[in-house]
Amino acid sequence: MSKKTVIFDFDGVIHSYVSGWKGMNVIPDAPNPDVVEAIRVLRTEGYKVVVVSTRCILPTGIAAIVKYLDEHGIVVDLVTAHKPPAIVTIDDRAIQFIPGLDIVSAVKNFKVGRERRILDVELLAKELNEGGRSPEGIEWNRLSENARESWRRKARYLLGRYDITAKN
Repeated sequence: MSKKTVIFDFDGVIHSYVSGWKGMNVIPDAPNPDVVEAIRVLRTEGYKVVVVSTRCILPTGIAAIVKYLDEHGIVVDLVTAHKPPAIVTIDDRAIQFIPGLDIVSAVKNFKVGRERRILDVELLAKELNEGGRSPEGIEWNRLSENARESWRRKARYLLGRYDITAKN
């Protein structure tokens, strides 16, 4: 029986990347503990965990990631530059495709990290309302705050990110 594969990006996901880019083989920041725990649980439950990173375009980048994972006790199945077939990818620099999403707007307004997730909820809530999915057909700025929050809840549900605080 083949294992289900889960891809994890390295910088910004496993490696917290607080300091930003310092070089192909310089990885100064601590790992994200929630990600480390998720990797451990997934592997225990039989998933294959693959780390994909552009650092891996050179052998020194692969070696740096392997060393980092080893130093932090993070066990994975593969470190590579090429994305293999997988059931899901965890990446801090991605936009989840949802039919009807205004991709151009999502790209132009893209932010990394916590700010990005709040923006995604707000954008998707507006898209759900203004994209003809609102039975009321009312423009976003004319909706009550309760109605807007209802669309935000739907957006959070669709994005699968339940820990997001509504944008004030």
